[in-house]
Amino acid sequence: MDETQRQVKYAAQTEELYAGLGAFVAAFEQVIHTMRNVLVMVLSHDYQSQQLIRPAYAELTAAPLTSTFQATLARMIEFSELDDSGKENGKRILASVCNQIRAMTETRNEIVHGTWFIGWASETQDDFSIASGFKEKNTKEGAAHTDIGRTRADFDSLVDRCHELLDLANRIRGVLLLNRPFSTSFIWNGKLASLGTLQWTFKRRITN
Repeated sequence: MDETQRQVKYAAQTEELYAGLGAFVAAFEQVIHTMRNVLVMVLSHDYQSQQLIRPAYAELTAAPLTSTFQATLARMIEFSELDDSGKENGKRILASVCNQIRAMTETRNEIVHGTWFIGWASETQDDFSIASGFKEKNTKEGAAHTDIGRTRADFDSLVDRCHELLDLANRIRGVLLLNRPFSTSFIWNGKLASLGTLQWTFKRRITN
């Protein structure tokens, strides 16, 4: 590979990595936007009241918004017409979805607040497909570095995961507003709530 080819490959691969990182950040914020909108919509049913409620959630960041989302919808489940078993199942699914969002929030914080070295390479290197990065954290033994390096495929997988979480949050809203049972609207494997083979609303970037 001559230097011209190397530079072309460098430009293409580093651009892909930056695009992947940005796509993930944008997809995560769609999850936050969805939770915020769900809260506004379940608590009000006309434009004027929605505009009065929206300021209460406008500046909440991911962690407090997720807690508020879970607490509010858990109360809605309690007030619903579901039987006791249905309510228990609904709260379990809600908790699972919120815990999945919390896990993604931790990943997002690592990525957004991490230090990246995209495109850093030696003069002889001819592959630039891995975004090197670390997140520094204090421990009782001193500062420690967590490797957060990723490929474009890794970022695309995170984007898909954010879209899944967005669909899960919207599905909870639909179940409550339409008074449907959680058991027929979600897949539950004993530990994790998902939509399984049920219809998703997005086209995956990563295919199996």
